Amino acid sequence: MRLPAVFLFWALLGTSLFAQPAPYREPYRPQYHFSPAKNWMNDPNGLVKFQDEYHLFYQYNPFGDTWGHMSWGHAVSKDLVHWEHLDVALPEKKDRMAFSGCVVVDSANSAGFQTGREPALVAVYTGYRQSDGWQAQYLAYSNDRGRTWQDYSRQPVLDISSTDFRDPNVFPYEDEWRMVIALPTERKVRFYRSKDLKNWEFLSDFGPQGAVGGAWECPDFFPMKIEGEEKTRWILQIDLDRQAFAGGSGGQYFVGHFDGTRFTLDNPTPEITWPEGVPVALSYDVMGSGLWKREEGRCASTRQALGTARSELFELSQPWFNFQIKGGRHPDKLEARLVVDGQVVRRTTGFNGSELQPVSWDVTPWLGRQAHLELVDETKELWGYLEVARATLSKRPAPASRDLARWIDYGPDYYACISFHNTGERRVWLAWMNNWLYGQEIPTSPWRSSMSLPRELSLHRVNGVLELRQTPVSELKRGRGGKMVTADFKRTHLLATDLGPSSGELVILWEPEDGQALNFSLLGLDYRLDQARQELLFVREDGQQSFSPAFLNRSVVSLKKQDGPWEIRLFYDQSSVELFAQEGRIVHTARTFPKDMSGAKLQISADSGKLSVSRWEMPSIW
Repeated sequence: MRLPAVFLFWALLGTSLFAQPAPYREPYRPQYHFSPAKNWMNDPNGLVKFQDEYHLFYQYNPFGDTWGHMSWGHAVSKDLVHWEHLDVALPEKKDRMAFSGCVVVDSANSAGFQTGREPALVAVYTGYRQSDGWQAQYLAYSNDRGRTWQDYSRQPVLDISSTDFRDPNVFPYEDEWRMVIALPTERKVRFYRSKDLKNWEFLSDFGPQGAVGGAWECPDFFPMKIEGEEKTRWILQIDLDRQAFAGGSGGQYFVGHFDGTRFTLDNPTPEITWPEGVPVALSYDVMGSGLWKREEGRCASTRQALGTARSELFELSQPWFNFQIKGGRHPDKLEARLVVDGQVVRRTTGFNGSELQPVSWDVTPWLGRQAHLELVDETKELWGYLEVARATLSKRPAPASRDLARWIDYGPDYYACISFHNTGERRVWLAWMNNWLYGQEIPTSPWRSSMSLPRELSLHRVNGVLELRQTPVSELKRGRGGKMVTADFKRTHLLATDLGPSSGELVILWEPEDGQALNFSLLGLDYRLDQARQELLFVREDGQQSFSPAFLNRSVVSLKKQDGPWEIRLFYDQSSVELFAQEGRIVHTARTFPKDMSGAKLQISADSGKLSVSRWEMPSIW
């Protein structure tokens, strides 16, 4: 909800005369990012602009602060910055949850739901039956600007009898509708057509392509005009629940053409080249029950199989043990294990995937010793099977599919981003600012999770390659408080300064000399921009709350080649930092939960060169 003008006036002046109303004063509570008043939130859903309002729906648990009872929460905004909470839009039904989906403005009344002068809003979403995992697509509609919703039918409008068929995104195409929807475990998306939003016809599949290590979810699909040209391309955004760039959840994008039926890439991603090495032709003994499939170099359990398959001994003669794996993700119940002298030294579960994916283990500490591979299956649950194949000992690891992807955000906490419908040529999206590896454990209460800043997209041709760029929406500048110049100097070794409140915007301008590096730390996160290597090193480690070992993170981002000065924009907000560099070509989002919450402290150092730092306050939107 908006602050009254007088309150906003004082907030912009940076005063603290007016305390923020409960419940938005808790530790780590973001002040200018959207978060629910209480309980669990994940993926944004149904982003749409209707008349003068932006609608944000989201996956929501009305009854607790962890995943469950999935319903659609709802908020509206007139400026993409200040949000007003509304009642739950699509509550969980007795026999199904309301999973992710989209909302469209049915201007032509193609579905026949309109009852007044204004077009109906139509939600297309996945219904999920928890008893058996069944997923199908449903409709709901609103004739009062999204305030109340009615189900079209208790029966789905699209059902392929699948447990992995979700997250529909519907868009107008000529005088019809098109849908793109995820087949998560097949690492595909599927296209459908409809004239009335009720009856859907299959068109084509796309995938697997790019990164395929995690389940494909939450697709977005839209056209974009190339900056400076009259040509248009289509962008497909698809998320992975695991094995994205920073190790957990994340999103990738593809650029190509769409003819109304099929999406084709400008440049298909290359296939993974398996490294040369010594094949390990393993045979297996099985101790267990049910059907196991064995052939030379290959072993697989089935959903009905239980027990352990153990390979013959082999010598670890090269530093890397590479193999392929497919099947379910059930840690401790479904695993491939490397055993040396009776000790398990490496282990992995599957990735809920039906295609074989590469895994590489560094076995340098055990070179020259005897080992065997175990395949353990102790579950008959959904996806209760595993298969390993193509074991090889090599001098180098097998490349991961994530090395072939084009990533939307290089940080660990940017997932399920989708864009707003009905915004004309302007394309704005936002994402869930969290990660499935630890999202249900982050130390916040009584709410859990928040959204990223809305970002505006543009498509540019650089050296013959089309690439997305992202910038925070311009509406954020209206809320800036007084600018504070922290420093402006030509040579420095170290600057440490207290920025005051832990919510603000920071701009670092650096003119480096050849081969130099810039180091800075903010809210417990450490960054190093290495000019010589053209890399950005990120470390999330010291000073964090110890709630999950998966939260620790270290990654290296390859920067675009650049000569001349650097501008780095940092939007920090109590428990998050969003970094934008190279005119939005590089974006990095990370959550942070430092033990010291007394204010934002910046440490920055550059070996040489000209450096300046500017900071603006960002007042609470609540």
